[in-house]
Amino acid sequence: MSQIFDLYRNHGAFLNAMTVFGLFSLAVLALWLREIFPPVARMLEIGWLVSGLGFIALLTLSPVPIGETQSFDSLSINQLINQLTSPASTTFYWPDWHDPVGNIMMTVPLACAIGLSAPARKTVLLIFLLATGIEVTQYFYGHGRTAQISDIALNTLGGCLGAILARSSRALINGLPKGLAPS
Repeated sequence: MSQIFDLYRNHGAFLNAMTVFGLFSLAVLALWLREIFPPVARMLEIGWLVSGLGFIALLTLSPVPIGETQSFDSLSINQLINQLTSPASTTFYWPDWHDPVGNIMMTVPLACAIGLSAPARKTVLLIFLLATGIEVTQYFYGHGRTAQISDIALNTLGGCLGAILARSSRALINGLPKGLAPS
């Protein structure tokens, strides 16, 4: 698990950008396949939902070795303002951002998959309820995990981003010319 966190710490911005691009592309493909090969599209969407839930479970509920606490340095408002107004160097320092952005990006895949079939409000509500359930579970389950209200807000923001990706992919599919659009 530490290799995953190290990979994200070192290449998080790139991984996030590729995730958004990949999810948008996958959503367009799923919507296109719905019209041409509905059973294949359904299998893709079910696999996407299951893997999205599995990804969230892996990142949030996997135990940490006894005696260790899995946490990241949170980015305070003062640090954020300092980095934006007077950075220490000309390069962007990613590690301070990995916890909030990681919490946002964690729920985007699942929200995008849900958003293909559900309205945006329902998608965001489902992600909010899931995030709340995760934090309650972490509070009682423990094993080195910490429950934070900010994680609920950030996970819900990821749900909003996923719903936007799903809605954007639907708009793209609906706006395709007759020859390219599924019939």
